[in-house]
Amino acid sequence: MLEPDSRSLLSELLRPPAGFHLSHAVGTSFTMTLEAALSIPLAFAGAVEVDDEVGILGAVRRATQRIDLFAQAGCLGLGTASELVTVLEPMVHPVRMPGSRLFHPKVWFLEFERDGERRYRFICSSRNLTNDRTWDAAVSLDGVSDEDLDAETVRSNHAMAAVLRWLIDEGRTAPALAPERAHRIARLAEAWTGIRWEHPDHVRSIRVHAFGIGLASSDAGPRLSGIRTAIVSPFVTDEGVRLLRARPGGETTLLSRPEALDRLHPETLQGLSLRVLDEMVDQALADAETSAVSAGELRGLHAKVVVHDHAHQQSTVLVGSANATGPAWSNNVEVMVEADGPKSRLGVEAVLGSLAPLIEEYTTTGGAANSQEEEADRRLENALREVARARLVLRVNAEGEYTVTVWAEGAPTVDDRF
Repeated sequence: MLEPDSRSLLSELLRPPAGFHLSHAVGTSFTMTLEAALSIPLAFAGAVEVDDEVGILGAVRRATQRIDLFAQAGCLGLGTASELVTVLEPMVHPVRMPGSRLFHPKVWFLEFERDGERRYRFICSSRNLTNDRTWDAAVSLDGVSDEDLDAETVRSNHAMAAVLRWLIDEGRTAPALAPERAHRIARLAEAWTGIRWEHPDHVRSIRVHAFGIGLASSDAGPRLSGIRTAIVSPFVTDEGVRLLRARPGGETTLLSRPEALDRLHPETLQGLSLRVLDEMVDQALADAETSAVSAGELRGLHAKVVVHDHAHQQSTVLVGSANATGPAWSNNVEVMVEADGPKSRLGVEAVLGSLAPLIEEYTTTGGAANSQEEEADRRLENALREVARARLVLRVNAEGEYTVTVWAEGAPTVDDRF
């Protein structure tokens, strides 16, 4: 689990192996602040004198040439203002999504180099590139090029490479990617298809699943049922719980936020064992930062983990970006890593046991409705994403005094209450 109020563990995951340097990094996020995004090129910029503003700026500029960050259009924010964020524009790419679909993966594709030798790292997590104070989960895989790969690795590699190719499709981002950046990502996608990944001895197999990017229906997808199940998700819906819960007669434990559990239908709650973060733990997360919480800033539980126990003492764990909601598993762009292994290491009891000091039982009758304020916030977020999809055109009029005209092509109709 990633610690709240700190990006230190994420920084460790991004750190090149000893003796290597970053060749190329591609990261994705649903929401993103430029303040948090700035930490990425700073981390890769290398050691510079902290009081040398010119040196810092030059190092950050060089690092941004090797980094591409993608986030949902309409979900980009500034965070704490800094003059350095002005150099981020070439590497930050808003992704335009149609209708109600969301761009929601939180993954990193990393290529490192040393004297012509290349190594690769894939990180799949629930962590947005923001300074939200949340509990998150992440999987990190290291690999090297190899021509002798098993069929399952080939399939996973093609799913990951498909995400990279999807990102550079024409019209995917606004503004469009610079040709040299698109070509470099295409080359990375090609290299990604031939990587052998390391994993712990107790993990029998690892598969990567990408949803919402039009992969062939021949992909069997992840295993979504078991004889016993644990679901960890901050946002849940009745449809999502029905999809992920254990088979009839099996036990399902659901760890979520109290307000999310309260909104589930009473019929959905039948047979569920409910958990939330311990109130003292949740409050400790809120108090961990001395500065005030910014408007809209998340805190508390944000990890997305699904555990299924199967026969013969085997279990499956899914970690990534998909919440236990219907749209996450049917409509949005999401990425999840699936690992198989012994129940003693990856099973429901093992996962819940590791979380036991942090969680407590929760009881609710369900059926709660969103407040008017929550509904207004939801409509506003949808409106912002719709506006962000429009293409803005600027014309300088040189007749007489110079004037500027700005309009939106294909601008959506937005509720006039906003």
